[in-house]
Amino acid sequence: MPDKFDGKGFKTWQKKMLFFLTTLKLDKFILEDKPIVPYGIDDVHTLASVD
Repeated sequence: MPDKFDGKGFKTWQKKMLFFLTTLKLDKFILEDKPIVPYGIDDVHTLASVD
């Protein structure tokens, strides 16, 4: 597992973290686009179904 980010060498840390998440097959959670919520929708059940 990569070390915690300490504020130095962000690009290197970012590449290591992406590689680590890819090996665990978790990279899709940081690479996929966020769902678009229609304006004016604030119902909890509707928001849950957008996913």
